[in-house]
Formats: sequence, structure tokens, C-alpha cells
Amino acid sequence: MNKLALVAVSLFVIVEVLIGDCVIQGIPLWLIGLILFSFIWMGIICVKEKVKIKDSY
Repeated sequence: MNKLALVAVSLFVIVEVLIGDCVIQGIPLWLIGLILFSFIWMGIICVKEKVKIKDSY
């Protein structure tokens, strides 16, 4: 899990550096990406927790 998180964060940082300071309607693109990444990451963790709970029964 930690290796996957490290890879995901590394990819996000690389993409952010490549894109630079792109701004969409006054909001920095990296901020939008960080928020979306957080929601996706929380979704992955929630799905894994639900699967673990179902497997335990």
C-alpha cells in the first residue's frame, strides 16, 4: 500500500511540474488535480476496506 501511494504521489508531482502553472478560471491546475487525486485515493481505500469486511464474514 505504501509503495502504491509513493508511486501515485511521485506521478502526480511529475505531472504537476511538467504542466507548470496552468490556471483554469483563476484556480491553479495543480490544486484541482490534488483535490481529485485525494477523492480518488479515498475511494480506493474505501473499496478495499469494504472488500476486507466482506471477506472476513
